[in-house]
Amino acid sequence: MTLNDSKCFPDPYVKVYLICDGRRLKKRKTTIKKSTLNPAYNEAIIFDIPPENVEQVSLSIMVMDYDR
Repeated sequence: MTLNDSKCFPDPYVKVYLICDGRRLKKRKTTIKKSTLNPAYNEAIIFDIPPENVEQVSLSIMVMDYDR
């Protein structure tokens, strides 16, 4: 994450998508951490996945800036 054009610190949060066969099945987001380049997340992201489907799914994890 870098400083934006106005030299203000970003407001980061994390988006997590559960993906199966290239489709986004579910989405979760963390809280927004205000004005920091070094956010610390002590949060659990939980998806309810049947044990027989665990090998067929993947996660997409993206760090985003709330202001953008």
